[in-house]
Amino acid sequence: MRSFEQREIEVGAKILPWSEKIHLRAKGVWEYLGISRSSFYAMQNPGCIQYDKTFPAPYQIAKRVKVWSLAEIAEWVSKREVVRPEGGVQ
Repeated sequence: MRSFEQREIEVGAKILPWSEKIHLRAKGVWEYLGISRSSFYAMQNPGCIQYDKTFPAPYQIAKRVKVWSLAEIAEWVSKREVVRPEGGVQ
Protein backbone atom coordinates (compact mmCIF):
# COMPACT_ATOMS: atom_id res chain seq x y z
CA MET A 1 0.00 0.00 0.00
CA ARG A 2 1.31 3.44 -0.98
CA SER A 3 1.07 6.30 1.44
CA PHE A 4 1.26 9.94 0.52
CA GLU A 5 0.90 13.26 2.27
CA GLN A 6 -2.58 14.70 1.91
CA ARG A 7 -2.23 18.43 1.33
CA GLU A 8 -4.95 21.04 1.24
CA ILE A 9 -5.03 24.62 0.03
CA GLU A 10 -7.29 27.47 1.12
CA VAL A 11 -8.89 29.55 -1.63
CA GLY A 12 -11.23 32.19 -0.27
CA ALA A 13 -13.70 30.42 2.00
CA LYS A 14 -13.07 26.99 0.42
CA ILE A 15 -10.54 24.33 1.40
CA LEU A 16 -9.49 22.32 -1.65
CA PRO A 17 -7.35 19.19 -1.88
CA TRP A 18 -3.98 20.04 -3.41
CA SER A 19 -3.54 19.04 -7.03
CA GLU A 20 -1.10 20.07 -9.72
CA LYS A 21 -4.10 20.29 -12.07
CA ILE A 22 -6.20 22.85 -10.19
CA HIS A 23 -6.89 26.00 -12.18
CA LEU A 24 -8.43 29.15 -10.73
CA ARG A 25 -10.40 31.94 -12.33
CA ALA A 26 -9.36 35.52 -11.52
CA LYS A 27 -11.39 35.82 -8.30
CA GLY A 28 -9.88 32.59 -6.95
CA VAL A 29 -6.37 33.88 -7.65
CA TRP A 30 -6.79 37.20 -5.88
CA GLU A 31 -8.50 35.48 -2.93
CA TYR A 32 -5.66 32.93 -2.74
CA LEU A 33 -3.06 35.74 -2.81
CA GLY A 34 -5.01 37.86 -0.33
CA ILE A 35 -4.93 40.96 -2.53
CA SER A 36 -7.62 43.23 -3.95
CA ARG A 37 -9.12 42.85 -7.40
CA SER A 38 -7.49 46.09 -8.57
CA SER A 39 -4.06 45.00 -7.31
CA PHE A 40 -4.44 41.68 -9.12
CA TYR A 41 -5.11 43.38 -12.46
CA ALA A 42 -2.44 46.05 -11.82
CA MET A 43 0.18 43.29 -11.42
CA GLN A 44 -0.58 42.20 -14.99
CA ASN A 45 -0.69 45.67 -16.58
CA PRO A 46 2.69 46.73 -18.03
CA GLY A 47 1.66 50.39 -17.75
CA CYS A 48 1.12 50.17 -13.98
CA ILE A 49 3.69 50.66 -11.21
CA GLN A 50 2.59 47.35 -9.59
CA TYR A 51 3.35 45.38 -12.80
CA ASP A 52 5.20 42.12 -12.16
CA LYS A 53 6.61 40.49 -15.29
CA THR A 54 7.27 37.26 -13.35
CA PHE A 55 3.58 36.71 -12.55
CA PRO A 56 2.30 33.55 -14.27
CA ALA A 57 0.37 34.08 -17.49
CA PRO A 58 -3.22 32.85 -17.70
CA TYR A 59 -4.49 30.10 -19.98
CA GLN A 60 -7.32 31.03 -22.34
CA ILE A 61 -9.79 28.13 -22.17
CA ALA A 62 -12.70 29.82 -23.95
CA LYS A 63 -13.33 33.08 -25.76
CA ARG A 64 -14.00 34.99 -22.53
CA VAL A 65 -12.54 32.64 -19.92
CA LYS A 66 -8.99 32.72 -18.53
CA VAL A 67 -7.62 30.53 -15.76
CA TRP A 68 -4.34 30.41 -13.84
CA SER A 69 -2.56 27.26 -12.73
CA LEU A 70 -2.58 26.99 -8.94
CA ALA A 71 0.78 25.20 -9.05
CA GLU A 72 2.33 28.09 -11.04
CA ILE A 73 0.83 30.68 -8.67
CA ALA A 74 2.13 28.78 -5.61
CA GLU A 75 5.59 28.53 -7.19
CA TRP A 76 5.56 32.27 -7.96
CA VAL A 77 4.64 33.03 -4.33
CA SER A 78 7.45 30.81 -3.03
CA LYS A 79 10.04 32.61 -5.21
CA ARG A 80 9.01 36.14 -4.18
CA GLU A 81 11.39 38.06 -1.96
CA VAL A 82 9.99 38.76 1.48
CA VAL A 83 10.01 42.49 2.19
CA ARG A 84 9.79 43.57 5.81
CA PRO A 85 9.67 47.12 7.13
CA GLU A 86 12.74 48.40 8.96
CA GLY A 87 12.53 47.74 12.67
CA GLY A 88 10.22 44.77 12.20
CA VAL A 89 6.48 44.50 12.46
CA GLN A 90 4.88 46.77 15.08
